[in-house]
Amino acid sequence: GAGATTFWRGDGTWSLPAAGSGQTVFLCSAISAAFPAANFPQLVKNAGTNWIIYSLDYDQTTSESAYWTFAIPTAVPTFTGATCEIWYNTSVVAGTIQWDIVTISRADGEAWDTAGTTDTSAADTVPGTNTFLGYVSTALTVTGWAAGEQLFVKIARNIADTAAADVKLMYAIIRLT
Repeated sequence: GAGATTFWRGDGTWSLPAAGSGQTVFLCSAISAAFPAANFPQLVKNAGTNWIIYSLDYDQTTSESAYWTFAIPTAVPTFTGATCEIWYNTSVVAGTIQWDIVTISRADGEAWDTAGTTDTSAADTVPGTNTFLGYVSTALTVTGWAAGEQLFVKIARNIADTAAADVKLMYAIIRLT
């Protein structure tokens, strides 16, 4: 129904609303990431007093990246745009963080290993307390994206930012709008 969301559950299943309603959301979690042969963030188990969460810890000075692949459902509600929403954490109390999000959608009969489109997030001021979450949302370029295609996503820390420490990507979502 209205307001329903399509979720990629990570186990190969979808929760899909009726055609023409809701939104489609792809979850980029730390434990579902794929890594290149070099320059990738460290997968870290963060055990707090009350909660446990995995993060990808991106280095301050090395350009590191992680990858996710999704199938845009053939029954996806109509979309004309997309956003990438990132939740992160860092130990520093000053500075800004930026992310580079590279995406490409590929159809049947198209080469999958081609360059994508890079969208850079706005510089987000870090929360100021090392246990607080930071959040930034970025509009994505969706030229060529279509239902029934594979969506490739790469998230990298933009090391030109000013946060002088590693940054934990807690999770990100790609939301079709």
